[in-house]
Amino acid sequence: MRLRIVLLALVLGAGGLAADRKADSKTAGGAPNGVPAAAVRVDATTWRYTDPRGQVWIYRRTPFGMMKIEEKPAAPVKAAPKPVTKVVEEGDHLRFERRTPFGMQRWVRKKTDLTAEERQIWEEASAPKEAAKPSTEERKK
Repeated sequence: MRLRIVLLALVLGAGGLAADRKADSKTAGGAPNGVPAAAVRVDATTWRYTDPRGQVWIYRRTPFGMMKIEEKPAAPVKAAPKPVTKVVEEGDHLRFERRTPFGMQRWVRKKTDLTAEERQIWEEASAPKEAAKPSTEERKK
């Protein structure tokens, strides 16, 4: 009997503490203390608020308390530059060379066995040579 009373007291006490904590962390508008009542809930720990000047603020609950940061537009993502690859023709083979953080990478491939990337590199490397040569009409002038 005594054990039942102790367990009942623990359950009721824990429930009362949880209700007190919930009441302390909420304001009348449903947002936690420190978050404006007009803030819109984004997820369980984040609210979004636009102030009268039009500035947008993000309120986030962290283990250390509420955090307020200004929302800024995301910066455009820049594409990584293509690595510079040299191509040398050796008969019916092509020798590729590319500098990497781990040193020079070299490989040889038959012209008939090129991958799409290697074919593109080969076409780009061979195109300027053809464009640099003057045409026969230009040589006559």
